[in-house]
Amino acid sequence: MIDVHNLDRIDRSPAGLEAWWLFCLTTGGASAERQAARFATLLSSLPNGATPFQRLRQAIRNGTLRQLLEASRLGKYDRLHRSYCESVEVLSARLAEVAVEDLESISGSGMKTARLFALYAREEAQHAVLDGHVLRRLAAAYPSASVPHTTPQRRAEYLRLEALALDLAQRQGLSPREFDMQVWRGAALGHLHEPRVVQLLADLSAWCVEAGETRRTDLLGERVLERRTLIDQLLSGYRPE
Repeated sequence: MIDVHNLDRIDRSPAGLEAWWLFCLTTGGASAERQAARFATLLSSLPNGATPFQRLRQAIRNGTLRQLLEASRLGKYDRLHRSYCESVEVLSARLAEVAVEDLESISGSGMKTARLFALYAREEAQHAVLDGHVLRRLAAAYPSASVPHTTPQRRAEYLRLEALALDLAQRQGLSPREFDMQVWRGAALGHLHEPRVVQLLADLSAWCVEAGETRRTDLLGERVLERRTLIDQLLSGYRPE
């Protein structure tokens, strides 16, 4: 399963890059962690094959892809079906070097999705994933730059803000990928400091005491109890639109 907390460790083999691209197409408007689990369910249900693209082709040939997508509960089934069919047709065996502009041309993709893939798939990628968290960081660093609240859809505007993000990363002595990870992980810890989350952690801690659990949660989020199913609701929404 793709570890959304450690994207710098994704598998960059040909099969791993295929899985990473297909997962990138599922993100947006949903919890990345929840989508990763559902995407793993989809992959496990696909027909046999050496790579995710080969397995998708088999599902497309036998007419079961739509059914498998719905069973996985990934959502946006029409869009994902088109995205996946186009991906195996257009991107076959080229993911390691395909241009970002070609990735953008796939249905359901775009500037942000293509850059999310490239940023973590390629060591020297010079891109920025302009989600809400990154945009808020830019607005704070460049108060006169007219930074929007949501991902820009016009190419010129996206590229203008991407240049700001790359500049900010350089000023902080970070690579674009390191900057993205810093913002992403900081946003996750930010959720843990919200009053409603602190209260939920307190309730969970009390439950652990009652259950005889010796490991406790740190109410400030420094350590999170290793019971993922109980705290999924705390860490959802890493990359909202």
